[in-house]
Amino acid sequence: MKRSKDWLERSCWIWCRSLCNSALVRRRNNDIRICDGIKTPDASLRLAFLVAFLFSTTSTAFGQFNDKSVDLAALPKVPDEFTVTLFASEPLVRQPCSMAFDERGRLFVGMGPQYRNPTPETPGDSVVIVQDTDGDGRADDAKEFATGFNAIQGLAWHGRDLWVANAPDLTVVRDRDGDDEADEYVRVYTDLGNLEHGLHGLNWAPDGKLYMSKGNSKGLNQPGRYAPKPFRELWGVSAPADVPDFPTPVTTNKSDYRRAYHDPADDWGMDGGVLRCDDGGHNLEIVARGFRNPWDITLDSGFNWIGTDNDQTTGDRVFMPFFGGHFGWNHAWSSHWSTDPHDPTAPVSGPLFEGSGTGVVFCQSPQFPPEYHGAFLINDWLQKTTYVWRPEWDGALLRPAGGGFTPFIEGGTSLFRPTDLEFGPDGALWILGWSTGYGAEWKDGQLTNEGRIFRVAWKDAPPAEPLKTAGRLDAFSIDDLINEFDSPLPVRRINAQDELVRRGDAVQQRLVERLSDGELTENQETWTVWALGRMPNGSVSAFAPRMHVAEFPSNSQPNRSPTFLREELSRSESRHSASFNLQIQAIRILAYRAKQFGQTERLADYVRVALRHPQPRVRFAAVQAVHEARQTSLVSELLEQLSHETDQTILYAGWQALRALRSTNELRSLLTDTRPAVRRAALLALLETHAATQAEVQALASHDADSEVRRVAELWLSKIAGGSEPAIRGRSLLDASAPVAGTASGTSIASVRNVKVVNNAGYKVVPGGFAIGSQAYVDRSYRLRSVAAELVGCDLIQTANDDDGSSGEQWLTAETRVPVRVWVGIDARQNRIPGWLLKGFQKTEFIAEIDEGAKFIFYEKSFSDGRVELGGNTDDGQAGGKGNYLVAVAPLPIGRLESKSSLDATLAMLEHGDRERGELLFRHPKGAGCFKCHSLDQSKNGFGPNLSNLGLRSNAKHIAQSIVNPSAVITEGFSQQIVVTNSGQIHSGVLLEESGLTLSLGLSTGERLDIPKASIEERKSSSQSAMPEMNENLTPQQIADLTIFLLSMRSPLVNASAAAPTLPNTAASNFSFEEKSDRLSISLTGHQIVDFIFRDDRILRPYFANARLPDGQQVTRNHPPISGADAVDHDTMHPGIWLAFGDINGQDYWRNKAAMEHVRFISPPTTADGKLRFATECRLKTSTGESLCLLNNHFTLTARPNGWLLIWEAAFHADERAIVFGDQEEMGFGARVASPFTEQNGGMLSSSTGKKTAKETWGQPAAWCDYSGTSGDRAGGIMLMTGQGNFRESWWHNRDYGVFVANPFGREAMKQGARSKVTVAKGETFRIAFGALVHHHQTINLADEYMAFEKLSVADEPDSNNR
Repeated sequence: MKRSKDWLERSCWIWCRSLCNSALVRRRNNDIRICDGIKTPDASLRLAFLVAFLFSTTSTAFGQFNDKSVDLAALPKVPDEFTVTLFASEPLVRQPCSMAFDERGRLFVGMGPQYRNPTPETPGDSVVIVQDTDGDGRADDAKEFATGFNAIQGLAWHGRDLWVANAPDLTVVRDRDGDDEADEYVRVYTDLGNLEHGLHGLNWAPDGKLYMSKGNSKGLNQPGRYAPKPFRELWGVSAPADVPDFPTPVTTNKSDYRRAYHDPADDWGMDGGVLRCDDGGHNLEIVARGFRNPWDITLDSGFNWIGTDNDQTTGDRVFMPFFGGHFGWNHAWSSHWSTDPHDPTAPVSGPLFEGSGTGVVFCQSPQFPPEYHGAFLINDWLQKTTYVWRPEWDGALLRPAGGGFTPFIEGGTSLFRPTDLEFGPDGALWILGWSTGYGAEWKDGQLTNEGRIFRVAWKDAPPAEPLKTAGRLDAFSIDDLINEFDSPLPVRRINAQDELVRRGDAVQQRLVERLSDGELTENQETWTVWALGRMPNGSVSAFAPRMHVAEFPSNSQPNRSPTFLREELSRSESRHSASFNLQIQAIRILAYRAKQFGQTERLADYVRVALRHPQPRVRFAAVQAVHEARQTSLVSELLEQLSHETDQTILYAGWQALRALRSTNELRSLLTDTRPAVRRAALLALLETHAATQAEVQALASHDADSEVRRVAELWLSKIAGGSEPAIRGRSLLDASAPVAGTASGTSIASVRNVKVVNNAGYKVVPGGFAIGSQAYVDRSYRLRSVAAELVGCDLIQTANDDDGSSGEQWLTAETRVPVRVWVGIDARQNRIPGWLLKGFQKTEFIAEIDEGAKFIFYEKSFSDGRVELGGNTDDGQAGGKGNYLVAVAPLPIGRLESKSSLDATLAMLEHGDRERGELLFRHPKGAGCFKCHSLDQSKNGFGPNLSNLGLRSNAKHIAQSIVNPSAVITEGFSQQIVVTNSGQIHSGVLLEESGLTLSLGLSTGERLDIPKASIEERKSSSQSAMPEMNENLTPQQIADLTIFLLSMRSPLVNASAAAPTLPNTAASNFSFEEKSDRLSISLTGHQIVDFIFRDDRILRPYFANARLPDGQQVTRNHPPISGADAVDHDTMHPGIWLAFGDINGQDYWRNKAAMEHVRFISPPTTADGKLRFATECRLKTSTGESLCLLNNHFTLTARPNGWLLIWEAAFHADERAIVFGDQEEMGFGARVASPFTEQNGGMLSSSTGKKTAKETWGQPAAWCDYSGTSGDRAGGIMLMTGQGNFRESWWHNRDYGVFVANPFGREAMKQGARSKVTVAKGETFRIAFGALVHHHQTINLADEYMAFEKLSVADEPDSNNR
């Protein structure tokens, strides 16, 4: 009894510690264990009690969220050439997850309450027919076709059978009596794991087989419910000997059907896979494995597959599954996920992306623009985006053109959480959208979740061919059936092919003729030739000769391939040619027939030729054929091919084939083969099944002559070197906190800025730079040699050693955004401590030394946010015999609060949230510590979710909630894994990766814990987040600041560089330019920064386009805007930086209805004194071409410490008539910022009056406005300024989508008084001036920059002769 009491007490103690440390473990002497003294003999008892306790204290809302910030009436954004309409919403559809069109073109949707945490009592999901009965383009009826399912995550029609993926079941339903209600339910498979990583991706393919993708949740494997053997193999479990490999399907009627139940909290199996089976479920086999949760797969017109796989810490990925491939998740000995080369696992297509890939479809619809044909469309549920993935062949592997994909549909504020997508009978794209919540939500017993069905159509689409639904397929002609292969509906393709296969010999000759006429599309060609291949009684001779695969005489020898075949297969034809596709399909079909029908005639001869083909895709098909058809007679040819093969995909497929065809002893004998590639293939094959001994591998690592063989051997040895006990290996994913170039820590933001000293010496702030090795002074190379641990990671103010004789009470001043602690280190050789230091500072025990030998003793003081003042180094002003003081600064430490910050209190502070303070909390080593686990770089990841584009997928309330209560909304995959070892230790953390040897956890310290699999006794998932509850330490204001900062994280899906910006040295900066017929291309320090365009057929006025900083950071919107990356509105009105007017004498120069026509350069471009100057003459003309007045523009560009400044001075000369400036919003000096900088994307707009946001500053007077934001880890913006000598102040026309305009004309339009009219009499000249500062935003003082603009404007006032 006492032992039980001790266990309870200790378990409660562990739980309390987990609230503080977000882990169920305590670290002592590098040993992570539950608590000293726990000695219960039963690991399952320890684990069960602990997990039960955790679950009992966790909110039942675990894993839920509710995004009520969406605009339920809004539509997602599509490119200009498309339209998007809402076809259906609640109550017709709720939580729609999968869809399929039947052969009549009717839309069937799987939906319901089962996802995400169903109980046995939760009502089942249903399949409904969603119809538009009145033809108005909007659904008005949803008829229940079948019901009672587990979460439906895949649908596929085949004939009259609807296949339903509803893990743990795979079910077929049939409507026997034609009343549109399924009468017969067939549970084909059961015990397929839970819905978390369940069964998806149902696709009927040209080989007549059903392909499916399966996540890595395993079945219960218990009496009464056993999965088919291939699934059990996928999970690494076995069944009793009397369990059949394929348990008999169970057929019931609607009333008797009962779905199997599997608790969603059940733990994972080994890995997921892609599988295939025949109609009815027979001949099930694994195609590829090594996946975590492959949601969907699809095939292109050449029967090549891609799919998406979900992971938590490394990003989702796109893959090309193929037979025998293991794609790295839970690999036998070397887990791998990324696109980087890795010999033990199959190559990954990529890209990796931070999101949640769902539906995938191939585009070949004639009702879509031609540039989309041949591309894949991929849904991302998390990012609310559908992407275009354009394939290109990299040898034998499909990869994305350009290395990534581009947004096609963007959800924005709409309820666009895309799940499935298909092309409909009209050729348009149909997309399902999930609800605002994650799982089922109920009110008064009714499901309240929303749902969406969107239709995306090309505006210029030709009419779609109507479906032939009047007659039966057996009445279709052969040509009609072949035409069905280009139907947008998958069911019509497989049904048409089935009909051709049924007709058999009677249609073979006609099919061969059609394959030979060269008029088929690739899709028709593929399905047609496979129709021949599927005919069990057909002879290859019926189609092989016409496909250039000539028939062999019966007495032919294996080495006597026909000349015609040899010539055709050795011809290097275009990869898009029809015959090239047929060559590949022919090889695949021969392998298929060998497996399916036992027909191996001529296969070996053809494969020998194909192995030598110059095209890697043909060689790859040949290697796959050897493997699938188990052609042991071709091993020698396979080895010869491997010995000189260069394509990595073929090499991988080759050694996997070798592994399947040779015994362990035969493989071991190949370790001494004279060919290095053969030795490497044999080694990889042996290691895959743990058949190689350590001595064998060590010998190869030490003595093999080939570096590639040694590299594989060394990799394996490193994987087994950890021993039998868990060990901390250091940081696994350093990317999350990787140092920024030029800094001494992982931060690029400092707690202090704008350091000024009396003598104007150039003191510098090094963010997080107080660390060993950092340079201590700006004027000496002395470096810190030792630093007190408490000071490491503080910001370093580099003073000047020559100021060792400085004096006074206010020698140094600086600004802080948050309360800070300042440490001043005085040289120990100094006889007298300055009086100002003794008054307010406290002496500490902290010491630092520099390599010159000096030792410094530190004094500390805390300051509130605002101004910091430090005196000089001495009282007497005497220099010599000592060094100047050292300064370290850090935010005040975050301590435990008396009471937790609530969500309501945090939300109330959001309007006062400060982005810069939030960034400091996130990034700074002395901040909240977020950077230890989370990355803000889209191309890198940490232990926690990547937050680089969090603002695109979450609102402020969700972000604040995740900080206050991280267990309320856990990103899938980031719950804690609890592991019990056989030595009694209990560990917890985020699962990073897993192989057959090791399980790796990410700890909240940012460290990686590797646990040998052999030492694990039990493991379990917990619903407790691994993230600490920050509301115990952060005030509501701090959480609000952090929320506002994270809300601004809206990086586009690209691999953005995280390098720190390079700022120009204004003293040494040089401008250069290249003059062209229509523009000046302007560069600063050798880097192009902007184009000045003076002639443009579409934009009839001068402007500056594509303004950027010297490091390449784009600051104005791309011109022209890039569809998918930018909003494309007002592309001719908002080209970059401009001066334009909607009303001069009734003429519209803003909307390009009248022209500011370039005449000449009155001052040619010249560079001097670090500036670029030029002036132009324009003639304003009316919309009918009449001359109105003369405009002279004078431009000066000059470098600034944070970027560069443009001064634009305009002089309007009324040389022909009086000119009158009207009163409109669209009048004045404007700019359109880069898309990531817009307020909608988390950017910030502020004015000289202290007002913020576009709403607050619109219509208000101000001397300047600044529009700034971030892109990835870099900040930037544009500051527009009004000239002091302008005729009156400017009001501001500012918008949250990125445009802002200084407008001194639109008094009434800007709601500032009576209608305005500014008249310039004939013969008079009217002048206005403005400035635009293109800048980095980290340390800029906007008020100072405005003062600099005023001074420079006066200094560069144009000569009167040119006015």
